[in-house]
Amino acid sequence: MRWYVGGLILVFAAPYVWTYYSHIHLGSFRLAWNVKEAVRLALVMWAAPVIGGIAAAMLVHGFRPRKAFAMPQRHRISLFLRGALSAIVALGLTSVLLAFTPIDQYLHDGLVIAACGFIASALLVLPCRRQTPGLCATCGYDIRASLAIGRCPECGQAI
Repeated sequence: MRWYVGGLILVFAAPYVWTYYSHIHLGSFRLAWNVKEAVRLALVMWAAPVIGGIAAAMLVHGFRPRKAFAMPQRHRISLFLRGALSAIVALGLTSVLLAFTPIDQYLHDGLVIAACGFIASALLVLPCRRQTPGLCATCGYDIRASLAIGRCPECGQAI
């Protein structure tokens, strides 16, 4: 899960960092924001969508375990890229919703961004292959007969 979250954080932090550092006056190196504005913007642009994305991934994985989350050592790059792609989709969906619909008049921007992060993460985690019950998560060997041993007889992975 941490590789997926790393992809989410990297992409969602980029607009925040860009927005924050674009307000620095280059001649005097003064910040144009105060700390309260920076924290509020970090919560809206960074924390809300990351929490929404994590909640969606955990919800999908909780109901039907996904093979990629069960074997993170094998799927590190895939999980990172899937997290980054879901963040990019969420940012695109958010910009379309806020630009072309009057939704921002009724809902807070942070709620819209968190909902878009949740939807994008759910849509990109659902196609991951499910972990088949009764098979070893590492090698795919049928371990139903060897549950009493506590280890996979093929690869030695703890069950």
